[in-house]
Amino acid sequence: MLNEERIVKKLFRGFTMTKCMAPYIGLYIKAGNDKVKVAPCCEINHSKSPWVDIDSDLWNNPWIQKIRNTYDNGQVPKECNWCIQRELSGGANMRKHYNEFFESTQVENITGPLHVDFQPNNLCNLKCRMCGPNNSNLIAKEISQNPGYSFLKIHSEEWQVNVADRFEKDIFDSIDFSQVRKIKYLGGEPFAQNYFKEFIDMLPNKDQLELHVTTNLTRLPDYFLDATDNFNLVSVNVSIDGSGDTYEYIRTNAKWDVVKNNFKKLLEHTEYSNTNVGTSFCVQLYNAFNIADFCKEYVDNFAHIDHNPINWTHVYQDFLNVYVLNKKHYTQFVEEIKSIPYHYILNLDSLLALVENNYSKNKHIETTKIYTTIQDRIRKTNIQNLDSRYKKYVG
Repeated sequence: MLNEERIVKKLFRGFTMTKCMAPYIGLYIKAGNDKVKVAPCCEINHSKSPWVDIDSDLWNNPWIQKIRNTYDNGQVPKECNWCIQRELSGGANMRKHYNEFFESTQVENITGPLHVDFQPNNLCNLKCRMCGPNNSNLIAKEISQNPGYSFLKIHSEEWQVNVADRFEKDIFDSIDFSQVRKIKYLGGEPFAQNYFKEFIDMLPNKDQLELHVTTNLTRLPDYFLDATDNFNLVSVNVSIDGSGDTYEYIRTNAKWDVVKNNFKKLLEHTEYSNTNVGTSFCVQLYNAFNIADFCKEYVDNFAHIDHNPINWTHVYQDFLNVYVLNKKHYTQFVEEIKSIPYHYILNLDSLLALVENNYSKNKHIETTKIYTTIQDRIRKTNIQNLDSRYKKYVG
């Protein structure tokens, strides 16, 4: 049995799984060269899902039907393992999100998606260290030019390098908007894409739609702020994974002061618009020793305007998980979290639960060293400049 399957079976003991509504109301669409991948949501493992023609019946795709049938039979699809692991370890509960969204819509006789995750390209202006070629054309280009990445079996296909600006309008036209109540735009980076403005202009029935945008907030275009009141609700999820030098190390090409200023401007906008804002923080090896400083700076700069508490999440790659830390450093990491002064906006109980119920129990220190050393060489950086404790985690 695969190690991942053993972990999930252990986690499931004593856990009563109720049905997740994502396969019944959600549609995730991701672009390739001339085909698309579809799935119930962006969290599911769709690595083995087929590429399908854009003019096929996306909503009733056989792979999605298989996921629905598994739930109908009272079983958990193996493709949902990651999401369940994260839920059980205290991370974001996407199953709860979809179930609550379904209850709130009160739509009967569902014939198409109520919730759409739309990823028409991977055009991005950053190369975040926990990201990959599927979501950043710059990472795809970097991988294709540096064969050292091959040890991780990370490959950049031609479609990943050039998927930007291919056939977004065709994908848009393939969606049945008659019952859609929420649409999420995923990247890449939406505010770095010329197509995003065209996209929000084309959306029908805006007064019934909740628009959700995930952004690195290195840019904040005026056209987006001007458009927010046309929608029933606009939710902006800002991805921030540290402060100062740690932030700029993790999010290559980004500047912390620019993001801070944009975040302040966005929060001020929420005071007179139907816009809400939240922050997602990906807990990982590279920001383990910065979280306490980040929390202080976050409260000092942003807590004066009410917004959603921080959503703390696990990093996807085991070799970047904080569990890679040795016992001494891991203990210091946890103690530093416990020393952070309380503020509701920090959501510290969730952070501590995420850390203390860590699903990853495998040390991947050799992979960590190789990956970090390769990226530091390519990007002309040095993780040891962030904290001397990192010396043990590089080659």
